[in-house]
Amino acid sequence: MNDKQPFAHKKLLIAMIILIALVLSALLFSRVLLSAPAPRFSLRAIIVDQLSSEFPNPVFGSNGTVANDLKSAGFDVSYVASNAVNVDFYTRLAQGDYGIIIVRAHSAMRVDSSTVDFFTSEAYSSSKYGSYQQDGRVTVGSYSWRPGEYFFAVSPELIRNLDGTFPKSIVVAMGCDGLNSSALEMADAFINKGALAFTGWNGLVGPDHTDNETLKFLDNFLVENKTLSKSVRSTALDPDYLSVLGFYPSSAENLTKNDLLADAEGSKPVYGIASFSGDGFSATGFGFLAVLVMRRCRVLSFSVPVHETVVMV
Repeated sequence: MNDKQPFAHKKLLIAMIILIALVLSALLFSRVLLSAPAPRFSLRAIIVDQLSSEFPNPVFGSNGTVANDLKSAGFDVSYVASNAVNVDFYTRLAQGDYGIIIVRAHSAMRVDSSTVDFFTSEAYSSSKYGSYQQDGRVTVGSYSWRPGEYFFAVSPELIRNLDGTFPKSIVVAMGCDGLNSSALEMADAFINKGALAFTGWNGLVGPDHTDNETLKFLDNFLVENKTLSKSVRSTALDPDYLSVLGFYPSSAENLTKNDLLADAEGSKPVYGIASFSGDGFSATGFGFLAVLVMRRCRVLSFSVPVHETVVMV
C-alpha cells in the first residue's frame, strides 16, 4: 500500500503539469488569434480643401500638382472640395484609412488661447449637433472679413472621439496656428489616434504663403525623399506674420517617404509613440519670436451664444 502512494502522487503531478501546459498553450494560442495585427502605413491620401471656394488653387485640386505627386509616389488620392467639408465629413475621417491627410482649411486659436479648431464650410445652427455642442466636439467660428456669418468648427475633442484610427498617418495642417506651441491639443489628438507626425504653422499664415510653402514641403518629402525635418526646414518664414512651419513630435524628424512605403509593404515597419506631453514641437529656428509677435497681432473676438468662439483674422 505504501509503495503505491509515491507512484500515484507522481502520476497526479505529471497530469497536473500536462494540464497546466495545455491551459497555457490554449491561452497563448487564443491571444495570437485574437490580437489585432500591427497597423501598416496606408497608401491612401486625402486632400481636404475647405479653402477651394474662397481661395481656389488648382495646385491642390483633384488633378493638381499635389495630387499628381501623391499618385506618382504610389498613393490612391481622394479630394474633398469646400462644400463637402462639414461636421459629418470630419466624423468619418478616421475611418478612411488615410496615410497622408492634407488639411487645406482655416484654423484658429480660441479666444482664451486654450486650443485650436479646424473650420468647416457648414453654416452654424444652434439646432444641429446638439450633443456635440454640449460636450465641446464642435464650436462656432467666424471670420473678421465676413461679419455676421458663423460656421461650425471641429475641436480636438471630436478628433479624440472618432471611430477608427489614423494608421501611422502624416497630417499636414495648412491653416493658422495649427502648431502653436501653447495649444498642441489638435496635434496630440491626431497622434493619440495613431498618426506618426503632424505639421503646421505656429502662428497666423497667409493663404498664398501656406500654399507655396506647403507645396515646397511636399515636394521635398514626396518627390525628393528628404526627411521630415529637412523638408520642413526647406520652407520659409511668413513675411507678414513671422510664423514658421513646424512638425510634431520631434521624434519624427528622420522619417522619410521611403520609410512609409516600406512600412506599407511590410518589409520594414516604422514605429510611433502613443502620446506626447507637448514638448516635442520642432520649428525652423524662429519659433519663439514668431509666437510672441503673433500674440500681439491677435484680433479681439465677440461673443455668440455657443460653447466657445473661434475668430479668424
